[in-house]
Amino acid sequence: MLTNTFLEEEYILNTPLEHRQKYAQFFTPFEIAEIMSQWILGHKYLKCVLDPSFGLGIFARTLYKYRDDISITGYEVDKFILSKSEIYFNNLKNLNIHNKDYIFNDWDSKYDAIIGNPPYFKFHDYDNKNNIKKISKKISMELSGFTNLYSLFLLKSIYQLNDQGRLAYIVPSEFLNSDYGVKIKDYLVKSKTLRYIIVVDFTENVFNDTLTTACILLCAKDDNYEKVGFLNISSLEDLDEIKSIVNCYPNADAENTVTYFNLKQLEPAKKWRRFYQKQNATYYKNLVPFSKFAKASRGIATGANDFFVFNQSKAEQHCIGEEYLLPCVCKSKDITNPFFTDNLFNNL
Repeated sequence: MLTNTFLEEEYILNTPLEHRQKYAQFFTPFEIAEIMSQWILGHKYLKCVLDPSFGLGIFARTLYKYRDDISITGYEVDKFILSKSEIYFNNLKNLNIHNKDYIFNDWDSKYDAIIGNPPYFKFHDYDNKNNIKKISKKISMELSGFTNLYSLFLLKSIYQLNDQGRLAYIVPSEFLNSDYGVKIKDYLVKSKTLRYIIVVDFTENVFNDTLTTACILLCAKDDNYEKVGFLNISSLEDLDEIKSIVNCYPNADAENTVTYFNLKQLEPAKKWRRFYQKQNATYYKNLVPFSKFAKASRGIATGANDFFVFNQSKAEQHCIGEEYLLPCVCKSKDITNPFFTDNLFNNL
């Protein structure tokens, strides 16, 4: 069994970026897949596992490294990547991969464990209206129209856990502090399944080609729901700190690296960054609020930058005068300095 990211690296080299972006294909590093798999394998009576966004099967490869007797079900909408993974997994009888949309299928099944890196689509990049309607009806919770697809995957997966089941997801951490994330956090709290949130704030991004901080969510449908652990790691080397968490659960032997909070302290309406980021208010009490000098607001989400964004030649081609144009920065990753000047803008 191939226990590295060779398949993913080869796929990236030979598959156009446009195709990978179309299906939001950002691959999980093997070291993280290993940690997530160990959490899943901690289930004493593990028999059936679901990977709702199968891709090239890095989680299946990691799980089968330790257990070849478990049954794995996978869902994958991209026929092209599925054809690549089927070549590798062709001889495995206890692996069943469906070329279907996970959101609209398999609602009646329950699993001992669910593991995944769901697609990172923003709300305007997919048919969120029908997806949200489907999820809302099933889990009896009204969701925001701005809910991203990976959050819908998470909600459905928690819904599908067997008693004593476990879940390991790696997702962008933005829902922890966003408006649409309030309902997601509310469901996590009310389901009493959340055990650990591990914020992966690497210098180099976990998800290639996208600027985001990831978090690993470890959930369990058991009776150990009184407290939730938060941990912040900044490099792949720091993943060793998580091993003691996984191996010792439900005992909290990793007190030195994990900060625990009572479940009742996790208020969904508030931003959860205060649980994993240092609060420096006492150190900066003599400073004035940023709002005294400037106003900060979210940029416009056009959903079609290719149409709305102009350069000089495009403006001339369409006879658009300068009085109708405004300067803009299309991607936050284009800003690398804490102070963004006119000179830096002109160099973009």
